[in-house]
Amino acid sequence: VNKIGIIGVFIGQLSGYTIACILMLFYLRHQIKWIWDKEIIYNLCKYSLPLVPAVAGNWANNYINRIFMLSYLSLSQIGIYTVGLKFASVFKIIQSAFNMIWGPYFWETFEKNINHKNIFININKYVVYIIFILVGLMSLSSSLIVRILATEAYKDASILIGLICLSTGLLIIQQTVGMGAAIRKKTYFNTLIYFFSVLVNICSLFILV
Repeated sequence: VNKIGIIGVFIGQLSGYTIACILMLFYLRHQIKWIWDKEIIYNLCKYSLPLVPAVAGNWANNYINRIFMLSYLSLSQIGIYTVGLKFASVFKIIQSAFNMIWGPYFWETFEKNINHKNIFININKYVVYIIFILVGLMSLSSSLIVRILATEAYKDASILIGLICLSTGLLIIQQTVGMGAAIRKKTYFNTLIYFFSVLVNICSLFILV
């Protein structure tokens, strides 16, 4: 209506996050106190600061492929990839839901259950089985999905759907196997992991694309 253009997207996102933040502050108002404890702040920084490069690495892993695609691929190839990505985005929904559930459940189980190791091992098994079954189903049905929901020009997107689902599925599995650093409060391991993963990602993109 106001024809602000792309800036309106950012204003909309900022407005949404601001409202959500205000509502959460109101909801948690009885649990929030202004205190200054050097030991708590030190422990918080020791735990969280090493995660900052890991967050940057995660962002790079997710978005650095755009640079290579825009530089080396044609618009038609990028279009095919985009269609495959859209159809595989159902796994992103699963990933987001799992991330929201896993954190609270993980810490509650770790703190209250002395048998947490066996519980986590069993959960990891089930997560791996379920993810690979879902990836398999998406891969097998990808051609049918593309034929029903896209035009003939995008038929090659069916090849990509299974691979994109697999990569997102591995991120879900990583949540259940990558908790040792959090338990031991040695979060610099996350940064090392993401550093090497970004390095492998860039090399792979440069060589393969």
